[in-house]
Amino acid sequence: MNIGEKIRVFRGIKGYSQESFAEMLEMSVAGYAQIERNETDVKYSRLEQIAEKLEIPVADLITFGDKGSYSIHSFNVHTPTNGIVTGQITNFHHSNDLQQIKHDIEKLQLINEKMQMELSYLKELMQKQ
Repeated sequence: MNIGEKIRVFRGIKGYSQESFAEMLEMSVAGYAQIERNETDVKYSRLEQIAEKLEIPVADLITFGDKGSYSIHSFNVHTPTNGIVTGQITNFHHSNDLQQIKHDIEKLQLINEKMQMELSYLKELMQKQ
């Protein structure tokens, strides 16, 4: 797995779009997309910035997936009063299967969709009262 793919995986786990993440990095979407497609060499200072925004060590961008990948085993969902669903990943375990991480990301997306539906339902109930 190249660095661009690693960045894309971590960005996906955090739930950022390419556009929003490029904006966070104060760079163009096209320039950021080149990083994810591994079409450009990334300076170490840029890797530090990316890792900081992703809240991970730079080493994870360099070594993630080299000797295996990671699997998400639980996801704690929080629904504060502003109605935004947020979450925290726990039990991030090492495995050798990239398909597993893709599956885990899809699972998190389904959990998020379910929580959004539940939140909408609860809002409807509150409006009826």
